[in-house]
Amino acid sequence: LSVVEGVTNVIKHAYKLQRGNIVEIAFLVFDDKITIKISDTGKGMDPHRCEICNEIAFEPANSSTLPVGGMGLHIMHSIMDEMHYETVSGRNTMTLVKKFTQPMA
Repeated sequence: LSVVEGVTNVIKHAYKLQRGNIVEIAFLVFDDKITIKISDTGKGMDPHRCEICNEIAFEPANSSTLPVGGMGLHIMHSIMDEMHYETVSGRNTMTLVKKFTQPMA
């Protein structure tokens, strides 16, 4: 789910729904975790958004206040153990880390 949300954000926000752009996804599997890197060369985002994306303002008793969109980063932050974003030389990379409860055999 986090990968789908990350790629959707790249398509919608970094590439503004323009076709023909590349999104690279790398999966690195370790004994105790999986690291997923989602990279693009589109418009970057403020790296501090990852730090503040764990809050969504809505009233649980009133479903009409639930946001229709804009929950992707919150979902990713809720599911993953670590989330980092950086832009280096025009390349944006979202790194997601999920730790395993049991080491892989």
